[in-house]
Amino acid sequence: MTRGERKELARESRDPETLDQLSRDEDHWVRYLVARNPNTSVESLDRLSGDENEVVRSGVARKPNASIESLDRLSRDEDLWVRYLVARNPNTLVEVLARLSRDENEAVRSEVARNPKWKAIQEPGLLDVARRASKWLRIM
Repeated sequence: MTRGERKELARESRDPETLDQLSRDEDHWVRYLVARNPNTSVESLDRLSGDENEVVRSGVARKPNASIESLDRLSRDEDLWVRYLVARNPNTLVEVLARLSRDENEAVRSEVARNPKWKAIQEPGLLDVARRASKWLRIM
């Protein structure tokens, strides 16, 4: 299969098994397209969140269905754009946003302020509630 065919399949496939196979492709653009595909499984996204290529990791960081663990890992990424996308993700935990609100980069901090969960960080008692809730969610 050519690179172009693999990219098209990564972009258009609705089959999680096919996408899982393509998530291991040698071409980082194929892996990026797998990360962006709405039919990619959480398990494949978890693996891609540890990809060597920041473009692939950025594809996972912007996914609303990325796991809590993936978003937490990506929030510590060396790449600014990856951390920026985690700060923008509506499913990022409040405690992760709190950490990112102290990021060295102003763009990341600004994106935290735009995240709908920012008000929870702003309200003193709500942050404690959110931390307890996130610990409870990890147990489930």
